[in-house]
Amino acid sequence: MNRLARLSVALLAAVLCAAPANEQQSPLPHRELMLTPDAIHISLFYQPTRVTVNGELEQGADVIVVARGPHTEETFNKKVRVGPLWISSGKVHVSRAPSLFLVFSSRPVKEFLSRDAIDRYELDETAVRRRMQITVEGSPLPASVATENYHTLKVEEGIYQTHIGAIEFAGAEGSTRTYQVSFDWPKLAPPGDYEVSAYECRDGIIISESEAQLPVRLTGSAAEIRGLAMNRSALYGALAVLFALAAGFLIDFLGQRLFGVRTRKAH
Repeated sequence: MNRLARLSVALLAAVLCAAPANEQQSPLPHRELMLTPDAIHISLFYQPTRVTVNGELEQGADVIVVARGPHTEETFNKKVRVGPLWISSGKVHVSRAPSLFLVFSSRPVKEFLSRDAIDRYELDETAVRRRMQITVEGSPLPASVATENYHTLKVEEGIYQTHIGAIEFAGAEGSTRTYQVSFDWPKLAPPGDYEVSAYECRDGIIISESEAQLPVRLTGSAAEIRGLAMNRSALYGALAVLFALAAGFLIDFLGQRLFGVRTRKAH
């Protein structure tokens, strides 16, 4: 009987200890998140698209809105300087980096959220850099330098952005209030399936999460050209060369007609 009693107590203690862990791993509450537009269509001639995100949160809570692209892999040539020349000296492979990372917050994220939560949900550019995987081939290059260079490149391209104080709050209704954030979709963001997430934060933790999908698609001639480049690369290359030659002849012809000087023979 004593052995049975000890076994029962041990099982009860295990259940009680496991309860908080299971509770922490349970899904976060969700709120509705509205996107305008709900899809982006890119034509042959680029036209800026303004994206607006609308949601609601508790009174006194902070919010972080993140637009993410799927993780991607990229390979770059590593250059070294030899005298006056720059030559290739290997490759740099980057993986586990989001193809798009736009962050909008009501105030600096570290002021209202713990570092652990920021890293767990990947809510700032420091968390993104920590998750990147860098492989360097050829001459030595510290991974930290390669990571910083890659991050700088994406910031210059507008693919990685952080905007503090970019969220506008509207009037309150009862225990909640609404918010809105608007931004221009980056010109260099490739077509794909993107996700916009909103994280409601209070007392250093995330208390709710909202998500909405934002597909970005090529349309018309842009889609046909991309399909030709992907599926019939040889034909695409030949057409690109012919187009470049035709453009060169046209520019030369216009230059002669508009700016050329004609000479006449003297009689």
